[in-house]
Amino acid sequence: MGLLALLFALQQPQLTVTTTVDRPHVQVGDEIVYSLRAVGAAVGTFSVALPVLSGLPVIDRTEHSERTADGGRAYSVELRLRAAEVGVWQFSPVVVTQGDESAVAPEVEITVVGSNAPDAQGALTARLLDLIRSVPSPDGSGARIMAVASANHVFPGEQVDLLTAAWFPRSLRNRLRRPPAMTPPVLDGVWSVPQASVPGIVSSRFIGDETFDLFVNHQVVYPLAPGRLVIPWARLSYSVPVGRPSAGQERTVSIVSDSVFITVDALPDKGRPDGFTGPVARDLRVTYRVERGSARAGELLPVDLVVAGQGNMTLWTPPNLDWPAGTRAYPDKVEEVARPTNGMLGGTKTFRFLILPDSAGSLAFPPLRYAYFDPETAKYREAAAPGIVVPVLEAIPHVVRAEVLHLVGREDDWSYWLHNLEPSRQWWWIALFAGPVALVTIVEAIRRRRWRGRRAARRQDDPVAALERLATTELISMHAPADWRLDRALRQHGVSRETAARLADLKERVDAERYGDERVKRGDGLVPDIRAALAALPKRISARLTGPLLLLIIAGVGAAAAIAQTGDAVALYRSANYAAAGERFETLAKAHPNDWTRWYNLAAAEYMAGHDAATAAALFRAKGLAPRAAPVRELWRTVEREHEPLREAPRPFPLSLGERWLAVVAVCWLWALVAVSRGAARRSAVIMLGAAAVVALVAIGFDTRARLPAGFLDGAATLRVSPHGLAPEKSAVPALSYLELERSEPGWWLVRDRRGQRGWVAAKALVPARD
Repeated sequence: MGLLALLFALQQPQLTVTTTVDRPHVQVGDEIVYSLRAVGAAVGTFSVALPVLSGLPVIDRTEHSERTADGGRAYSVELRLRAAEVGVWQFSPVVVTQGDESAVAPEVEITVVGSNAPDAQGALTARLLDLIRSVPSPDGSGARIMAVASANHVFPGEQVDLLTAAWFPRSLRNRLRRPPAMTPPVLDGVWSVPQASVPGIVSSRFIGDETFDLFVNHQVVYPLAPGRLVIPWARLSYSVPVGRPSAGQERTVSIVSDSVFITVDALPDKGRPDGFTGPVARDLRVTYRVERGSARAGELLPVDLVVAGQGNMTLWTPPNLDWPAGTRAYPDKVEEVARPTNGMLGGTKTFRFLILPDSAGSLAFPPLRYAYFDPETAKYREAAAPGIVVPVLEAIPHVVRAEVLHLVGREDDWSYWLHNLEPSRQWWWIALFAGPVALVTIVEAIRRRRWRGRRAARRQDDPVAALERLATTELISMHAPADWRLDRALRQHGVSRETAARLADLKERVDAERYGDERVKRGDGLVPDIRAALAALPKRISARLTGPLLLLIIAGVGAAAAIAQTGDAVALYRSANYAAAGERFETLAKAHPNDWTRWYNLAAAEYMAGHDAATAAALFRAKGLAPRAAPVRELWRTVEREHEPLREAPRPFPLSLGERWLAVVAVCWLWALVAVSRGAARRSAVIMLGAAAVVALVAIGFDTRARLPAGFLDGAATLRVSPHGLAPEKSAVPALSYLELERSEPGWWLVRDRRGQRGWVAAKALVPARD
């Protein structure tokens, strides 16, 4: 019997509970249906413990119990809930018991937003929701307005949330021709921060037979001085229609709230740290921020002191700091970025200082100490950050530019003819490119003459082999169709019908004998017939492989350009009129962009005129054309020592354009030497060296990155988010920084620096180095 009872008990269903809700997102005043179903043993009474939520009051309840098919019992309850207050409500815990067993129903979450304001929930923070729930319920006598503060005792500088709340009967509001007007109180002696409006109904209550809806207005204030803060009356005005509706008569009703008093306690003297300047905040953090990794003596270094936390950022003062010896500090600007947290205002406040070191070495910034008062704990606290060390480089050497730089000409560089094709030296290129062609042509002519002399002998010696060469030569088979026949191919090359048919028949008989056809046997007259047929063929012209080299000669001759006279620019330069000389040199350089000497002379003129950004741009071009020219390298090192950002400019391709052309000439000569060689390697080598020549030609424009538009920054600038002078700033860029130009708008360029930072700068602040 005991075993049967145990088996019977194991067969009984366990207590299980499921829950559902018809709408998880509703507005204030809507109804929600909450359903619960529990299944348990056959014996025992069900009982349910429901939570009490002010925002979701129960307006109706229905219960039902029944027996299940497996012998157990099922219990269901349905609740009609009313959304009374905005917020996210968790309908739990719901405990269901049956006899000695119990279970907890799954949690249900219901979101309630303001009436007619589906997006208002985003403006309702947890702090504001708690303040709304603290509004006293209506007394049922009619419309009512009141002011509710988040605290009765505060400190100066502490955040106070002020809620102006109005309860309004729904039946009266439905009679109004226009909505009621709510005027919040106007406060003196506080720092007020505007807040987003809270539209729509945020809560509702049933008082007797009337429904009251709650409307609110939110303010955030910071008391400025200790004492008694008086929150004056707030006003609720509305016009009630009287008489006949068509008459349009209304009676104006105005209701005012009672004043509210807040005690503002003075900051305590106990524990006040030395140097306290009055900031009141919570969870403050301080830190240094230096955008540049090093400073330079005699140059301004931006240093940011960043303060972050919760509180009124406007009232925060800069940290007290003893700047390192040998420096001078100048306040620059203050930036505030708001970041509210759970209804508490706050964010990040940045104090920027410009530090001027007077000598090289190291700047040891001391640890940061920032004292503030925490109103949550009513104690003084201190935010701290470790000190930092910034290396200081030597000051930019004072360059005496009274010593005029030496201009360069064509005679000053032994490789000038590699960079520029002068008319007086054009024969060098003609000789270099025509030499391989002449060599191949002469050797091929000699071989051709010898071949003609030996052709008749070869035909007399072995006419069968001559027939095989005829059938397999590219001249006949390279364009052959799928149904190729020797007679058809010969006819296409001008051979008579009889000779073509005779040679095709002889070729078939030779193939048949080669592959052992028993039906065809070789006779004594086959060789004489082949010799006679071959003698009737017309002469053929062999194809020459001189086409690519002839194109190189044409390109080399066409690349020659006339050299402009530079006497007037040089005369201006020697007379110390550097600005005018720079304009002339710029015209000459743009007319002959592949002449590195013109770009160098332009750089020299701009350098003597004091235009360092233009100097860097012109010198960058000269360095790309002649990377190992001594004058270019020397002047670049001089400018680089004066301006550290130039060290981040990209390095040019190690070979100049002329040197790459010389490599192509060498490949052509190597090709010619292999082309005139003997043996089977000759044909494969020609293909290989032809490909090498193509690669060498591509190497002339190898540096793809160097062809991107770029420029140098003429003076320090700030990258902006969009091409507009009032656009937000992203990051600062020092003078003479190398920038890649990505896209242009009228008066602006979208640029990228060597560290990957992107932004917009004014076009007038850039000197193009490549366009």
